[in-house]
Amino acid sequence: MKHPKMKNTAALLLLCLLILASSILFLFIAQNKPMIHWVRTFMPSVSEAPSSSEVIESSALESTPTESSVSAAELAKVWEKDSDLLLVNWEYGLPDQYKPNLVKAYDMVMDERLVEPYKQMAAAALQDDVTLWISSAYRAPELQKELLEREIKENEQKGMSPEEAKEKAAIAVAQPGHSEHNTGLAIDVNGVRPEFEKEKGYEWMKQHAAEYGFILRYPREKEDITKIMFEPWHYRYVGKENAQKMNELGMCLEEYVNYLAQNEENN
Repeated sequence: MKHPKMKNTAALLLLCLLILASSILFLFIAQNKPMIHWVRTFMPSVSEAPSSSEVIESSALESTPTESSVSAAELAKVWEKDSDLLLVNWEYGLPDQYKPNLVKAYDMVMDERLVEPYKQMAAAALQDDVTLWISSAYRAPELQKELLEREIKENEQKGMSPEEAKEKAAIAVAQPGHSEHNTGLAIDVNGVRPEFEKEKGYEWMKQHAAEYGFILRYPREKEDITKIMFEPWHYRYVGKENAQKMNELGMCLEEYVNYLAQNEENN
């Protein structure tokens, strides 16, 4: 049997605790800060913490250069100053006066400017046990039209609506006159194969292509600017100095032409 004094002490202690709890609750209500907020402030939940994908996405958005199109006049000035920097993409087609100096080499047709640089590059790659071969080079605008129509038809056969089929095709195949292959300055290396990215040849090209004047034309991280999906096989000749400068600046061709046009304007 408990002593009456012990009962009184326990009751008094319980009463003190209730008063203290009430005081704390009143304080938080008065300050308009619910207790749940206090708990989250000092013990953040997992769902509130930013995920790794959100962090990466935010960084990517912050580091992506703002797209800026040059005018046709500015584009012409850059091209007139350096004919290796012809820009052909979703926005700009082949200039009316453009005539590639086509020759046959490596069982392909291409602009004469590519022949010797590619020969040197392929020989250097072979010394490192990497075999390079050209699977596609110059493509006439008429053939480009056929390829685009074929891609649209294949998309429709997959169940896409005509509108969706055209939209999907435009991402994979350029409009006639808007393909780099129409310039004679582009080559596809070792087949049009996504798996080329995982091969030794791709790694070698990443490290050495610029030394011979070639750039990876459609990098994955520049898809929002080029409007073309990542193509590890597609390389464009721009000349050694330009290629090395583009690598140094981390720019694709669109960005580089903008950069040159803006600098020319400010000089």
